[in-house]
Amino acid sequence: MMSKVVVVGSLNMDIVIQVERHPHVGETIFSQSVSSIPGGKGANQAAASASQGAATHLIGRVGADDFGDALLQFCHRFCINTDAVKRVPNLPTGQAFVTVDVEGVNSVVVHGGANQSWGATFSDTELIGPGDMILAQLEIPTHIVAQAFEAAKTKGATTILNPSPVAFFDLDLLDLTDILIANEHELGTAAQAKSQPSSADDYAAAEAAAAGRACKRIITTLGELGVRIYDRGERSSVPGRRVQAVDTTGAGDCFAGTFAAALADGADFVAAAKRANLAASISVTRLGAGPSMPTRDEVDALIN
Repeated sequence: MMSKVVVVGSLNMDIVIQVERHPHVGETIFSQSVSSIPGGKGANQAAASASQGAATHLIGRVGADDFGDALLQFCHRFCINTDAVKRVPNLPTGQAFVTVDVEGVNSVVVHGGANQSWGATFSDTELIGPGDMILAQLEIPTHIVAQAFEAAKTKGATTILNPSPVAFFDLDLLDLTDILIANEHELGTAAQAKSQPSSADDYAAAEAAAAGRACKRIITTLGELGVRIYDRGERSSVPGRRVQAVDTTGAGDCFAGTFAAALADGADFVAAAKRANLAASISVTRLGAGPSMPTRDEVDALIN
């Protein structure tokens, strides 16, 4: 029986603004278009997982507002179980203001809203079972992620951390993490490096991040250059797939959700990373984060 993927994370409405180029500080420019698109790292990763056919549960928070309604409807279209997504009165649903230029490069400002209203205790431990994949990011309070991972450890589940946004990265989470999925900047923080690693030395950064920590399996995502894999001392890589990017928002979420779904389906570590890399390469050819997640058939077509 396929294990399930349980995503603990954020739900945001993304206000996506398309521009010719990003403005300079103090400069005003005009946008080409603006769209409201469902997102949030938790919802994005759950959508990626569910799109690959995994039984997917999302644990999160939304406000009692129209954006909250829209995000729940979005999740239901992907067949994501949202029984553990709670409505928070008196706080707005989280919002992300995403500026995307003609090269597909984005910048993001997030207002957490209901995503920050969890209280002191993670209370959804009954959703976690043996063999499940527990996937989390850092757009929600880090103490909730830590408690969710502690519960997962006691139940024989696998914990997967995507430490984004990296500014909120509590390094102690590495002791509760089985698999770390990070870009170069996030890896540099995990390794306590003074500068961002390059693709030439990210294996050394992964080794430094794992030193003295329980987490010994690290995937470094490198965009069009693919991924580097550090698996308990063994090093390998997956080549990138070059595409014409339209919007890179959510590519890392696509990778993480697809990777978790592949592991839940029984794939080995490297095969899951290859599948996730292909899925992410499809997602960047589409506008928006959540709606850009490819289906299982779309990824299969690139493998076969």
